[in-house]
Amino acid sequence: MDPRQVRTAADARAIVEQRGLSHVKVGVFDIDGVLRGKYMGREKFFSALEKGFGFCDVVLGWDSNDQLYDNVKLTGWHTAYPDASVRVLPETCRPVPAEGDMLMFLGEFDGKAEACCPRGVLRRVLKRADEMGFSVRAVTIFGIIGLLLSVWGGDKLDEWGIKAAFNHSGEWNAVAIMIYGFIAAVLPVWMLLAPRDYLSTFMKIGTVAVLAVAIIWVAPELQMPALTQ
Repeated sequence: MDPRQVRTAADARAIVEQRGLSHVKVGVFDIDGVLRGKYMGREKFFSALEKGFGFCDVVLGWDSNDQLYDNVKLTGWHTAYPDASVRVLPETCRPVPAEGDMLMFLGEFDGKAEACCPRGVLRRVLKRADEMGFSVRAVTIFGIIGLLLSVWGGDKLDEWGIKAAFNHSGEWNAVAIMIYGFIAAVLPVWMLLAPRDYLSTFMKIGTVAVLAVAIIWVAPELQMPALTQ
């Protein structure tokens, strides 16, 4: 059975038995969207498929540098960071590169902790967007078009008479960078950095693709010798 064909708990059990694995990898996402995982014994995994398992909810109360948040409500020193219920998602079964037949499964927080689980938050956001008539594809298209318009409009600022609004002193830019760095550091990864990197990936891949096509199309004559000292 191919890991991507796993859909049910019975399928997950079958593929683990088929590969003769003594343990598997199971991961959950913390409050910043960072994947936190561990190895789980075969029998415990089979039990978790049916009943779930416990995972310390401290991962919902610290940042990406493992520093504990203050003034939190869900979990913290006031709760002593107990285990939160996690359900295993059989359909997320994937092979682990460079580890032979090893398999990995994702889990997501259940019950009270689902309110802060990144997967739960994303599911609620997608549901709300769907109810409003929006889709991830539409947002992606809007973001890419906005990104391209921003690049194109960069040369038009002087013509439009708004260039002065983007010309600032070195001190102003330094302060702005520090403010941005602070905001990027305190916000969850999925709120700012992940969307930014998601859009910038299209720009980088698009730039490389355009350059490759342009080189093939123009076919410039190389002036350098094939070998140099």
